Amino acid sequence: MNKQSEIYTNIRSDKQVTSWKEEKITRSDKQVTSWKEEKKTRKMEVIEHRTTINLIEEDQAITHYIAPKTSREPRALPAWNNPWKTR
Repeated sequence: MNKQSEIYTNIRSDKQVTSWKEEKITRSDKQVTSWKEEKKTRKMEVIEHRTTINLIEEDQAITHYIAPKTSREPRALPAWNNPWKTR
């Protein structure tokens, strides 16, 4: 009984991780593709310009979002701005 349940949980956790990765990749691809096609019908020049800007912006947003979380150090507030410090 124990061995069977162990194998089952291992397979399940593997499947969960795999399906999550695949879902994420396909979803982002579909979003970008549908967005491109929608814009393409209007103007070809706009789509090329917009996609490059959008991709760069997304990258920067992710980078700037992760970096402050990891490398942020607590700063001491100036005395005039700190309600807990007596003047």
